[in-house]
Amino acid sequence: MKKLLGILVLGLLLSGCYTTGSSNYNAHYQRYANWANKIHKQDSRYKYFVSVISKSTLKTFTAASAYSYEAAFQTGCDGLKKVGYYDCALLYKGNRQVYRIPTQRTYSSGSTSYGSAYASSQSLFYDPSSGGMKECAHDAVATGKCYSFKPYNRSLYNSNTLFYNPTTNQMRPCIGSVTATGRCTAYGIFNHTQVSRNKGQLFYDSRNQKMTTCRLSTFSGGCSSFDIVPNSYARSAASSGWKMTPDPSNPSLKRVPRTSRQLIELGLRMSNNQCTLGLNC
Repeated sequence: MKKLLGILVLGLLLSGCYTTGSSNYNAHYQRYANWANKIHKQDSRYKYFVSVISKSTLKTFTAASAYSYEAAFQTGCDGLKKVGYYDCALLYKGNRQVYRIPTQRTYSSGSTSYGSAYASSQSLFYDPSSGGMKECAHDAVATGKCYSFKPYNRSLYNSNTLFYNPTTNQMRPCIGSVTATGRCTAYGIFNHTQVSRNKGQLFYDSRNQKMTTCRLSTFSGGCSSFDIVPNSYARSAASSGWKMTPDPSNPSLKRVPRTSRQLIELGLRMSNNQCTLGLNC
Protein backbone atom coordinates (compact mmCIF):
# COMPACT_ATOMS: atom_id res chain seq x y z
CA MET A 1 0.00 0.00 0.00
CA LYS A 2 2.84 2.37 0.88
CA LYS A 3 4.50 1.64 -2.45
CA LEU A 4 1.22 2.38 -4.23
CA LEU A 5 0.86 5.75 -2.51
CA GLY A 6 4.41 6.57 -3.46
CA ILE A 7 3.53 6.75 -7.14
CA LEU A 8 0.44 8.87 -6.59
CA VAL A 9 1.81 12.20 -7.75
CA LEU A 10 0.42 14.98 -9.92
CA GLY A 11 1.30 18.51 -10.95
CA LEU A 12 0.02 21.66 -12.59
CA LEU A 13 1.88 24.29 -14.60
CA LEU A 14 0.56 27.65 -13.40
CA SER A 15 -0.08 30.18 -16.14
CA GLY A 16 2.20 33.21 -16.37
CA CYS A 17 5.37 33.93 -14.44
CA TYR A 18 6.11 34.63 -10.81
CA THR A 19 7.41 38.18 -10.42
CA THR A 20 8.85 39.94 -7.41
CA GLY A 21 6.79 42.17 -5.16
CA SER A 22 4.39 41.60 -2.29
CA SER A 23 1.24 41.61 -4.47
CA ASN A 24 2.68 39.01 -6.86
CA TYR A 25 3.93 36.97 -3.93
CA ASN A 26 0.44 36.89 -2.38
CA ALA A 27 -1.26 36.13 -5.72
CA HIS A 28 0.99 33.19 -6.53
CA TYR A 29 0.79 31.73 -3.03
CA GLN A 30 -3.00 32.06 -3.03
CA ARG A 31 -3.30 30.15 -6.33
CA TYR A 32 -0.93 27.50 -5.02
CA ALA A 33 -2.78 27.18 -1.68
CA ASN A 34 -6.19 27.02 -3.36
CA TRP A 35 -4.98 24.30 -5.70
CA ALA A 36 -3.50 22.29 -2.82
CA ASN A 37 -6.70 22.53 -0.77
CA LYS A 38 -8.78 21.46 -3.76
CA ILE A 39 -6.61 18.41 -4.44
CA HIS A 40 -6.57 17.37 -0.78
CA LYS A 41 -10.36 17.57 -0.58
CA GLN A 42 -10.71 15.45 -3.70
CA ASP A 43 -8.27 12.83 -2.40
CA SER A 44 -7.04 13.06 1.20
CA ARG A 45 -4.07 10.82 0.40
CA TYR A 46 -2.38 13.80 -1.24
CA LYS A 47 -0.80 15.72 1.64
CA TYR A 48 2.66 16.72 0.38
CA PHE A 49 2.49 19.85 -1.77
CA VAL A 50 5.26 21.90 -3.40
CA SER A 51 5.66 24.73 -5.87
CA VAL A 52 8.83 24.74 -7.98
CA ILE A 53 10.20 27.55 -10.12
CA SER A 54 12.48 28.02 -13.10
CA LYS A 55 15.14 30.43 -11.80
CA SER A 56 15.81 31.99 -15.21
CA THR A 57 12.23 32.41 -16.47
CA LEU A 58 10.28 32.40 -13.14
CA LYS A 59 7.78 29.90 -14.57
CA THR A 60 6.17 27.89 -11.76
CA PHE A 61 4.81 24.36 -11.43
CA THR A 62 2.86 22.97 -8.49
CA ALA A 63 2.90 19.29 -7.60
CA ALA A 64 1.48 16.94 -5.00
CA SER A 65 2.40 13.51 -3.67
CA ALA A 66 0.79 11.00 -1.37
CA TYR A 67 4.19 9.79 -0.19
CA SER A 68 6.80 12.53 0.34
CA TYR A 69 7.90 16.09 -0.43
CA GLU A 70 10.82 14.62 -2.39
CA ALA A 71 8.43 12.82 -4.75
CA ALA A 72 6.37 15.99 -5.22
CA PHE A 73 9.52 18.03 -5.90
CA GLN A 74 10.69 15.51 -8.52
CA THR A 75 7.29 15.66 -10.21
CA GLY A 76 7.38 19.44 -10.26
CA CYS A 77 10.86 19.59 -11.79
CA ASP A 78 9.89 16.97 -14.38
CA GLY A 79 6.92 19.17 -15.28
CA LEU A 80 9.20 22.16 -15.90
CA LYS A 81 11.61 20.06 -17.95
CA LYS A 82 8.81 18.92 -20.26
CA VAL A 83 8.24 22.53 -21.30
CA GLY A 84 11.95 23.31 -21.66
CA TYR A 85 13.00 24.69 -18.25
CA TYR A 86 15.85 22.85 -16.56
CA ASP A 87 16.89 25.22 -13.74
CA CYS A 88 14.38 23.98 -11.18
CA ALA A 89 14.31 25.29 -7.59
CA LEU A 90 11.95 24.59 -4.68
CA LEU A 91 9.81 27.72 -4.21
CA TYR A 92 7.34 26.40 -1.60
CA LYS A 93 7.44 23.28 0.54
CA GLY A 94 3.99 23.07 2.05
CA ASN A 95 3.26 26.60 3.27
CA ARG A 96 6.94 27.52 3.75
CA GLN A 97 8.81 29.56 1.13
CA VAL A 98 12.24 28.04 0.44
CA TYR A 99 13.67 29.82 -2.60
CA ARG A 100 14.02 33.60 -2.41
CA ILE A 101 13.82 35.29 -5.79
CA PRO A 102 16.54 37.91 -6.35
CA THR A 103 15.07 41.40 -6.57
CA GLN A 104 17.48 44.15 -7.67
CA ARG A 105 21.17 43.94 -8.44
CA THR A 106 23.28 46.48 -6.58
CA TYR A 107 26.81 47.79 -6.58
CA SER A 108 29.04 49.15 -3.87
CA SER A 109 30.01 52.81 -4.30
CA GLY A 110 33.18 52.39 -2.26
CA SER A 111 34.84 49.58 -4.20
CA THR A 112 35.03 47.96 -7.61
CA SER A 113 32.74 45.09 -6.67
CA TYR A 114 29.22 45.28 -8.05
CA GLY A 115 26.33 42.99 -8.93
CA SER A 116 25.96 42.56 -12.65
CA ALA A 117 24.28 40.16 -15.02
CA TYR A 118 26.61 41.02 -17.89
CA ALA A 119 30.04 41.09 -16.25
CA SER A 120 30.74 37.35 -16.39
CA SER A 121 29.32 37.09 -19.90
CA GLN A 122 31.71 39.74 -21.19
CA SER A 123 34.78 38.06 -19.70
CA LEU A 124 34.07 34.60 -21.15
CA PHE A 125 35.53 33.30 -24.40
CA TYR A 126 34.37 30.44 -26.59
CA ASP A 127 36.63 27.38 -26.60
CA PRO A 128 36.14 25.52 -29.93
CA SER A 129 37.94 22.43 -28.63
CA SER A 130 35.44 21.86 -25.82
CA GLY A 131 32.47 23.81 -27.13
CA GLY A 132 32.18 25.76 -23.88
CA MET A 133 32.42 29.32 -22.65
CA LYS A 134 35.46 29.81 -20.39
CA GLU A 135 37.58 32.45 -18.76
CA CYS A 136 40.75 33.21 -20.70
CA ALA A 137 44.08 32.62 -18.93
CA HIS A 138 45.62 35.72 -20.50
CA ASP A 139 44.48 39.19 -21.53
CA ALA A 140 42.67 38.52 -24.80
CA VAL A 141 40.21 41.39 -25.01
CA ALA A 142 42.52 43.51 -27.19
CA THR A 143 42.38 41.02 -30.08
CA GLY A 144 39.50 38.74 -29.09
CA LYS A 145 41.63 35.61 -29.51
CA CYS A 146 42.20 33.32 -26.51
CA TYR A 147 44.84 30.59 -26.71
CA SER A 148 44.72 29.28 -23.14
CA PHE A 149 41.77 28.89 -20.79
CA LYS A 150 41.43 28.81 -17.02
CA PRO A 151 39.87 25.82 -15.24
CA TYR A 152 36.10 25.66 -14.87
CA ASN A 153 34.75 28.16 -12.35
CA ARG A 154 31.06 27.75 -11.55
CA SER A 155 30.73 31.26 -10.08
CA LEU A 156 31.33 32.85 -13.51
CA TYR A 157 27.96 31.77 -14.88
CA ASN A 158 24.52 33.19 -14.19
CA SER A 159 21.10 33.23 -15.85
CA ASN A 160 22.11 36.08 -18.20
CA THR A 161 25.47 34.70 -19.32
CA LEU A 162 25.50 34.25 -23.09
CA PHE A 163 26.75 30.96 -24.56
CA TYR A 164 27.74 30.37 -28.16
CA ASN A 165 25.62 27.74 -29.89
CA PRO A 166 27.72 26.29 -32.75
CA THR A 167 24.67 24.64 -34.30
CA THR A 168 22.82 27.92 -34.88
CA ASN A 169 25.83 30.29 -34.81
CA GLN A 170 24.07 32.39 -32.16
CA MET A 171 24.68 33.65 -28.64
CA ARG A 172 22.00 32.55 -26.19
CA PRO A 173 21.48 32.37 -22.40
CA CYS A 174 21.52 28.91 -20.86
CA ILE A 175 18.34 27.43 -19.36
CA GLY A 176 19.89 24.00 -18.92
CA SER A 177 22.96 23.10 -16.91
CA VAL A 178 26.56 24.16 -17.50
CA THR A 179 28.98 21.25 -17.74
CA ALA A 180 32.51 21.14 -16.35
CA THR A 181 33.78 22.08 -19.81
CA GLY A 182 31.64 25.25 -19.88
CA ARG A 183 29.09 23.87 -22.32
CA CYS A 184 25.38 24.66 -22.08
CA THR A 185 22.96 21.73 -22.30
CA ALA A 186 19.88 23.78 -23.29
CA TYR A 187 19.64 27.29 -24.72
CA GLY A 188 17.10 29.98 -23.83
CA ILE A 189 15.69 33.00 -25.66
CA PHE A 190 17.98 35.86 -26.63
CA ASN A 191 17.03 39.18 -24.97
CA HIS A 192 17.84 41.64 -27.73
CA THR A 193 16.82 44.74 -25.74
CA GLN A 194 19.01 43.86 -22.75
CA VAL A 195 22.05 42.95 -24.84
CA SER A 196 21.70 46.05 -27.02
CA ARG A 197 22.07 48.22 -23.92
CA ASN A 198 25.31 46.44 -23.10
CA LYS A 199 27.55 47.72 -25.89
CA GLY A 200 30.54 45.73 -24.66
CA GLN A 201 28.95 42.28 -24.99
CA LEU A 202 31.24 39.85 -26.81
CA PHE A 203 29.96 37.60 -29.62
CA TYR A 204 31.80 34.67 -31.21
CA ASP A 205 32.94 35.33 -34.76
CA SER A 206 33.14 31.78 -36.14
CA ARG A 207 34.66 32.91 -39.44
CA ASN A 208 37.69 34.47 -37.75
CA GLN A 209 37.50 32.24 -34.64
CA LYS A 210 37.56 35.00 -32.05
CA MET A 211 35.35 36.89 -29.62
CA THR A 212 34.52 40.49 -30.48
CA THR A 213 31.74 43.03 -30.14
CA CYS A 214 28.82 43.13 -32.55
CA ARG A 215 27.75 46.21 -34.48
CA LEU A 216 24.39 44.74 -35.45
CA SER A 217 22.92 41.80 -33.54
CA THR A 218 19.81 39.94 -34.69
CA PHE A 219 16.77 39.29 -32.53
CA SER A 220 17.65 35.59 -32.41
CA GLY A 221 21.16 36.10 -31.02
CA GLY A 222 23.22 36.15 -34.18
CA CYS A 223 25.51 38.94 -35.40
CA SER A 224 25.25 40.53 -38.85
CA SER A 225 28.33 42.72 -38.50
CA PHE A 226 31.32 42.16 -36.22
CA ASP A 227 33.86 44.70 -35.02
CA ILE A 228 37.42 43.89 -36.11
CA VAL A 229 38.48 43.94 -32.46
CA PRO A 230 36.42 44.37 -29.26
CA ASN A 231 35.29 47.97 -28.83
CA SER A 232 36.22 50.36 -26.02
CA TYR A 233 33.22 49.31 -23.95
CA ALA A 234 34.44 45.71 -23.85
CA ARG A 235 38.02 46.77 -23.13
CA SER A 236 36.81 49.03 -20.34
CA ALA A 237 34.73 46.28 -18.75
CA ALA A 238 37.63 43.81 -18.92
CA SER A 239 40.26 46.20 -17.60
CA SER A 240 41.11 46.27 -13.93
CA GLY A 241 40.86 49.32 -11.73
CA TRP A 242 38.18 51.48 -10.24
CA LYS A 243 35.35 52.53 -12.57
CA MET A 244 33.13 55.60 -12.53
CA THR A 245 30.61 53.68 -14.67
CA PRO A 246 30.32 50.21 -13.11
CA ASP A 247 27.44 49.17 -15.38
CA PRO A 248 28.29 49.49 -19.12
CA SER A 249 24.62 48.98 -20.03
CA ASN A 250 23.67 52.03 -17.94
CA PRO A 251 26.27 54.76 -18.61
CA SER A 252 24.12 57.36 -16.86
CA LEU A 253 24.83 55.65 -13.52
CA LYS A 254 28.02 57.33 -12.28
CA ARG A 255 30.19 57.20 -9.18
CA VAL A 256 32.56 59.87 -7.92
CA PRO A 257 36.19 58.92 -7.17
CA ARG A 258 36.82 59.49 -3.46
CA THR A 259 40.39 58.35 -2.93
CA SER A 260 43.74 59.05 -4.56
CA ARG A 261 43.99 55.39 -5.63
CA GLN A 262 40.67 55.60 -7.47
CA LEU A 263 41.82 58.77 -9.25
CA ILE A 264 45.12 57.14 -10.29
CA GLU A 265 43.41 53.99 -11.62
CA LEU A 266 40.89 56.11 -13.52
CA GLY A 267 43.67 58.23 -15.02
CA LEU A 268 45.67 55.18 -16.13
CA ARG A 269 42.69 53.69 -17.94
CA MET A 270 42.06 56.99 -19.73
CA SER A 271 45.72 57.43 -20.72
CA ASN A 272 45.79 53.86 -22.13
CA ASN A 273 42.69 54.60 -24.24
CA GLN A 274 40.70 52.01 -22.33
CA CYS A 275 37.76 54.32 -21.74
CA THR A 276 36.27 57.72 -22.58
CA LEU A 277 35.47 60.08 -19.75
CA GLY A 278 31.72 60.62 -19.46
CA LEU A 279 30.90 57.47 -21.45
CA ASN A 280 32.43 54.29 -20.11
CA CYS A 281 35.09 55.20 -17.54
